[in-house]
Amino acid sequence: GSIEYVNPVFTVQTGYQIWEVIGENLGILSQGLNEPEIFGEMWNQVLKGKTWEYEIQTKNKDGRLRWEQVLVSPIVGAGGEITNIADFRIDITDRKLAEEKLTERERAFSTLVASLPGMAYRQAFDRHWTTHLISKACLNLTGYSPEDLVDNKTIAYNDLILEEFQQPIWEKWHDVVASKKVFEHEYQIRRADGEIRWVWERGQPVYAENGEVLYLEGYIEDITESKTAQEEVLKSRDHLLRFFEEDITADYISSPEGRLYLCNDTFVKLFEFSSKEDAYGTSVPTLYKNEMDRDKFLASIKSTGRIYNYQLDFISKKGKTIHALLNASGDFDSHGNMLQIRGYINDITAQSQAMEQLIFAKEKAEEANKLKTAFLANMSHEIRTPMNGILGFTDLLKEPDLSSDDIQSFISIIQKSGRRLLKTVNDLIDVSKIETGIMDVELSTININELLEELYKFFKPETDRKGIKLSYTAALPNEHANLVTDSLKFHAVLSNLLHNAIKFTREGTIQFGYEKKGEILQFYVKDTGAGVPPDRLDAIFERFVQADPENRQAYQGAGLGLAIAKSYIEMLGGTIWLESELGKGSVFFINLPASALHLSDVSRMVNP
Repeated sequence: GSIEYVNPVFTVQTGYQIWEVIGENLGILSQGLNEPEIFGEMWNQVLKGKTWEYEIQTKNKDGRLRWEQVLVSPIVGAGGEITNIADFRIDITDRKLAEEKLTERERAFSTLVASLPGMAYRQAFDRHWTTHLISKACLNLTGYSPEDLVDNKTIAYNDLILEEFQQPIWEKWHDVVASKKVFEHEYQIRRADGEIRWVWERGQPVYAENGEVLYLEGYIEDITESKTAQEEVLKSRDHLLRFFEEDITADYISSPEGRLYLCNDTFVKLFEFSSKEDAYGTSVPTLYKNEMDRDKFLASIKSTGRIYNYQLDFISKKGKTIHALLNASGDFDSHGNMLQIRGYINDITAQSQAMEQLIFAKEKAEEANKLKTAFLANMSHEIRTPMNGILGFTDLLKEPDLSSDDIQSFISIIQKSGRRLLKTVNDLIDVSKIETGIMDVELSTININELLEELYKFFKPETDRKGIKLSYTAALPNEHANLVTDSLKFHAVLSNLLHNAIKFTREGTIQFGYEKKGEILQFYVKDTGAGVPPDRLDAIFERFVQADPENRQAYQGAGLGLAIAKSYIEMLGGTIWLESELGKGSVFFINLPASALHLSDVSRMVNP
């Protein structure tokens, strides 16, 4: 299988120079991209003197993947023996990509027609009306499932039509194909349960470039109930006519320069014109969002006479972006001059948005999975660590000959572990109450100056041990500092913020207090600690999230405190947010309504 000769096109198509492949095995091009059995079959055929043809995937020298149609034939010597093989290859990558796009379009079409009240179909132009595609509504209409009708597996659609209608329908379809018109007819069918039903069908042939009928597409609706009421029948028909006129494609005819000659109602609706007359006063090129798309479109029409499924963006009269597939063909005179352009536009905006939503949902699911993993790891640590401390030091208390100092030390560790475990359980209970909406707000009047002083005295010993300077600011005199709120929840929020500030600050200062800003009381807790990365500023208020989720050993905590704080503040009618600079510190702000206060401009500073 060594390569002895390649033509110059080979180097252009693969990127390899001739000298790089001469003497190399033919497999240099496939590089494991195809099943070995494929080439086994090739050699089996060629050694029998037969020609082998297949479509395989190959890789260029630069790593780009291509699809090729391969034709391998034996070269027979004078004695009848096979001396060499000839390997002819055609690059079919563009065709393969087009086939994939076509497959996706057919999938989208199937999704669309499945939602219609009647039965949409694609059938062969034969006496059986062999079904290729059919919507699920056929079960309600005929009593047969799509699987029963596709490829006439159980029954052909023609066998459902009452005998007296079969020949007239066949003849009418022949007339439609010959005249290239639209088929429309009422007839009766027999359902799977034997019931006779009236149906109304509207459809049209789809032609190949050579004029041959590829298949028939259309819509069938049960009109039995409305058959006796002509007015209802007309309404139903008008509805379906409007469906095909307005909701399928935006059809138009224009001059090569872009003057609009004709358009349908769907075109008017898609581009948000007030009427067809309004649309006729618009130049088609102004509807293109990108001028280069218009240039490429015209170049393709002029060179090939048509363009197929050209994906681009239009812009409506009101400025809305429209993601679309454009199909068009040009009409030319005998001298090759373009006379007009006929086209139809498929709006794929919804599909594009759906794809974006799927990508977003995927990212959110991945984020949720990461959050779940972090939560499980965190909870395992936050529950097992104190439990191990409690159990371990409880066992040590059983040891004889312990000194009183050892006993008190072990008891202190057990109490500390118990408090830590209790806090984790309480946080989980609070989150559960908040999530289920059973957390009540109990309003009372508190003096916020007294609250700040209480917090200052409580945390001062801890900051002194760490060498951190702690101070607070009260903007109001005591007699005007009474606030109606839930004292327990507000106390818990400020305590949590101060606790975090002390935990994440190794040196420097911690300041807390409040200011009066109009009808708002703005509380703050400011530290010179580690700070929070910019991409974590919003996420830090989510449940089970910490500022540095990767460093679980640096600081203890379940990642619930700030989530609970945010919920509490929102329950109290306020807002909470964070401003931080990594490595320099953080400031948490809380805004609460101050409408119940008698405020003054007095301010005082309390320092240690």
